[in-house]
Amino acid sequence: MTRQESVSDFLKLYLPPELSAPIDTDSAELKAGSFVDEDLRDYHSDLLYRVKLKGGDIGFVYLLFEHKSYPDAMVAWQILKYLVRIWEMEVKSGAKKLTPILPIVFYHGSRQWRVPAEFSALLNWEGCEEWKAYAPGFRHHLHDFSEWDDDAVKGNLLTRLGTLALKHIFDEKLDEFWQ
Repeated sequence: MTRQESVSDFLKLYLPPELSAPIDTDSAELKAGSFVDEDLRDYHSDLLYRVKLKGGDIGFVYLLFEHKSYPDAMVAWQILKYLVRIWEMEVKSGAKKLTPILPIVFYHGSRQWRVPAEFSALLNWEGCEEWKAYAPGFRHHLHDFSEWDDDAVKGNLLTRLGTLALKHIFDEKLDEFWQ
């Protein structure tokens, strides 16, 4: 996903139309750096792409790769921290408005992902449901490779190979698969 043609393929082929429609998918430009906590780098890696939006403005697509073999219930908390770091970078650069960010989580573990994609699901609302409107209310888009059929993998050669590698990385017969 560090290659422009692969991320462009992914944005065109795998995002739901309502998420890809605002994006000029061929404009994706990889930004340098990582926003992942140092102690989580064994479990997460990330990429930030700057994209042109069809309306003429700029947006970011943030790709977080979940390298654990099990779903992480706190991934929305981690994403919130990473989004804030991106926006802090903009504020330090003098931005008067923050750039919208589409967070996407790539998961390829052996168990199906059943963790809610909404940040608000992490909060205990018992006795204060009225406060929900005052909490951060974002969600991330999830790509659970463990659920994909190999025949459904599309795109250019690098996109397909990268997707299949993520999908099968925990398979005991990985060598046989590549053969």
